[in-house]
Amino acid sequence: MVGEEAGSDTDAELQARFNACMDDDFNTAEALAVVFDGVRGLNRALEKNDNDGVATGQRTVLGLTGALGLGKLEPKRFLVSEMTDEFQSEVKTLIEERHAARLERDWSKADSIRNLLTEMGVELEDRPDGSTIWRKG
Repeated sequence: MVGEEAGSDTDAELQARFNACMDDDFNTAEALAVVFDGVRGLNRALEKNDNDGVATGQRTVLGLTGALGLGKLEPKRFLVSEMTDEFQSEVKTLIEERHAARLERDWSKADSIRNLLTEMGVELEDRPDGSTIWRKG
């Protein structure tokens, strides 16, 4: 498994299995099973102190999870995104900044803030009365 192909950038066998799952009507359940196989192989390489296997395993697992859109957020932003008070406060502050930018007709800044909120997983809905409501997407 992971590490058997020392010197390669990723584990070709896992990558081929993953691709076959995705080609099979986007079979994410099976694709995640392949990712978990990669994690198990990575753990075995760690136990053996196999540096090449660890490096290959990390690249493979990160590549596979990245293809599924997992692990794209910074760890702090991911952990905060669980609707903590800190997260809600940050969202409200950004919405207020966006509202101010819109009043000043600074569309570039307003769009930039909306894009940041979207990256945080926040969906905005601008109301006819000028208010904005938000929800975690």
